[in-house]
Amino acid sequence: MRTGDTRRARPWLTVLALLLPLVLAFATPRAAAAQGSTAESLAQATKLYEDLQVERALVLLRQVISPSSPYEVSHEQRVKAYVYLGASLAILGMRDSSIAYFRAALERDPFTDLDPSRFTERERTAFGEARRRTLAVGARPLAPRRIDPHTDAIPMAIVSTHDAAVRAEVVAAGDTSGVAVFDREAEGVREIAWNVRLADGRIAPAGRYWLVVRALDNAGVTDSSSVGFELAYDVAPLEDSIPPLATSDLLPERWPRSSAFRQLGKGVAFAAAGLAVSTLGSGKLEGSGRPLARGIAIAGLASGVAAAWDRTRHPVNEAAVQANQRRRDAVAARNAEIASRNAARLALLRIIVIPIGAPE
Repeated sequence: MRTGDTRRARPWLTVLALLLPLVLAFATPRAAAAQGSTAESLAQATKLYEDLQVERALVLLRQVISPSSPYEVSHEQRVKAYVYLGASLAILGMRDSSIAYFRAALERDPFTDLDPSRFTERERTAFGEARRRTLAVGARPLAPRRIDPHTDAIPMAIVSTHDAAVRAEVVAAGDTSGVAVFDREAEGVREIAWNVRLADGRIAPAGRYWLVVRALDNAGVTDSSSVGFELAYDVAPLEDSIPPLATSDLLPERWPRSSAFRQLGKGVAFAAAGLAVSTLGSGKLEGSGRPLARGIAIAGLASGVAAAWDRTRHPVNEAAVQANQRRRDAVAARNAEIASRNAARLALLRIIVIPIGAPE
């Protein structure tokens, strides 16, 4: 570039150098505002609302709930934005829109309410109408705690936005029915408790559970909600009881069908032996010996017949029955000792409540 061209360009460079700080000064606040978080936007909108600058508050609140918002909006933040949108619109006299936003807040969190010290009568009237038009039930997430199941109960809180038949049950994971802890007409927040017992009176085992709330109003509208929690046992390890004796652990208590024949066979063998002695040893036995041997043979045969007849008429092996009963009694005694030790440990049982979910 020629020297003359450079000199002509310098005024423009000077102007740009002077304007650049001004451009940055105007752009910086907007960039900073764009980088603000959802929490900051809500805090600013709340402040504007409290200062009765509701039109400016509406702009920020609508940005918070807008699908195009670049920031993450939590469940609680969205509910708060809906509440203040409803309140702001109520102040501006836009009653229908106000009720619509209040209903959106209640549908997401039925525990939502307006503090009379912060909201006017007009706003609370619109909110009350939203409650009458919306059936929503909920259960508050349980707080972590450690309880004695023998004397304590788990506190719970449920809510219905307007009068309805409300039923709350504690249901074990995988089951379809549970233990009813509340079942009657209700409106608003109700504090209830569960004694950690099943329907049959047993202490609930460790595991995952749900507090399920269902409601039906006079118009036939229904709603339901649930929160999850876990029960964990804090107790010394329990001993396993001894299983019942298997058939292989016991003696046969009935004589087999072949037993009578074996007894008869023994008598026949004994008689045969006696006859053999009488016959084969006749040369060596004296005259009186042969009749004795024959008598022994007859007695042996009679004994075998009698034993076979007795086994046929009395097939139960009483000795085996008594021996098996002694074995069963020994197992029962050991199980009784185990049960006693387990009962002593369970008397010291404590249950830990662990929240695992929020209202659905």
